[in-house]
Amino acid sequence: MSSPINSRDQTDPGDQVIRKFRYQHAYGVILSVIMINKDRPYRAIWCEQHEDLLAEREDDTFDAYQVKTRKAENGLWKITDEPFVKSIKRFVDFDMKFPDKIRRFYFVSNAEYSNSDAKKSSYLSPVKLLAAVRTTKTKKDLQGDAAKGFEALRTATKQPEDDLFLVLSRVELVNGPTERAFEDEICQRHLPRIKECQGLTPKSLNRIFNSLITLIECAADVQCSDPLRHIFGITSSDEDDPVLLGKRILREHIINNNREACDLGVKYPEELATLNLNPSDKGHNVLKKKMERGGLWMQFEAMRRQALTAEAALLEVASRTADGKQTVSQVENVVLSECADARLRIDPQANPIGPPMLIDVQDRLKRIAKEGSSKVNYQPYEVLVGMAGMLTEACKVWWSEKFELEGDQ
Repeated sequence: MSSPINSRDQTDPGDQVIRKFRYQHAYGVILSVIMINKDRPYRAIWCEQHEDLLAEREDDTFDAYQVKTRKAENGLWKITDEPFVKSIKRFVDFDMKFPDKIRRFYFVSNAEYSNSDAKKSSYLSPVKLLAAVRTTKTKKDLQGDAAKGFEALRTATKQPEDDLFLVLSRVELVNGPTERAFEDEICQRHLPRIKECQGLTPKSLNRIFNSLITLIECAADVQCSDPLRHIFGITSSDEDDPVLLGKRILREHIINNNREACDLGVKYPEELATLNLNPSDKGHNVLKKKMERGGLWMQFEAMRRQALTAEAALLEVASRTADGKQTVSQVENVVLSECADARLRIDPQANPIGPPMLIDVQDRLKRIAKEGSSKVNYQPYEVLVGMAGMLTEACKVWWSEKFELEGDQ
């Protein structure tokens, strides 16, 4: 029996339109990475503010971005293609409206640009036209195919030739990610360039990517959730308009978004790693005495082995990865904090205090390993509980009241 969910609807372009907007917003994620890493002096990204994306520079000028997707069957971009013509026309109008404010204009697409040497189509190449414009001072200096191509574009855009030439001298053609796999490309190639995202799992990177897409979509929307919109006067200064400011994304917005998306939490500096990693079966006399005094004599052997395993694992991390020392510091300080919190919550009447404290510590570390593993740079539970043993051996964690260790300390 026929059903409306048995096959795709090839007549409704709605999903394709959504896909195009998602690609545009995804390019905003790339610009966000550029802003975070200071690859360009961007202090803010504005979404759907005169252009698809507007990057505000530290010198109060702007870079304008038009983002266009194109199906493979439509071929390479030519200067007479309608979307290209419309974008150039918008660039000229924008430049005339805000003189001396736009530093660069970027036309971004998943498709390639024509660079043909064929006699019949060479003049239609945007690559050749822009290259020729860059080497001349005025439109009158253009020769041959470049002059022909410029005239074709001027006719299509209906813009004054001097204004068009001035804008073309600042236009950059950019190859964006592929339309079919842009999510994966951004997750795997761009997001890991952010320091806090290095070493994250694909699942975590995807979570951050989707949260950034949502952030940019909200900024691009005309809707505003800021309650101040209800007290903003119609004749008030535009610079205070909460709807306008809602289109702006700052560096701190990106940083906070990433932390919330993956619960990255506080990053401890590597200088706070205090343990000497040197895995060996040292007898662990201190560990044994402290656990016995805390009523945990039956748990000693398991803790000893976990401590040895954690030492070996963290030593390898510290020596083989670029951020290994920070990972060791992160694990040490997170586990130490959880042990301290568990100790604080122990009933002062408990005797011994070791068993309830260890149960609480185990629950806390299991929860972190399962739900907040980014806090410990994705180290497993066994390493975390082993770190608790190492901290016990180093006399930073106690499972009882402190006591003299008779030279074993």
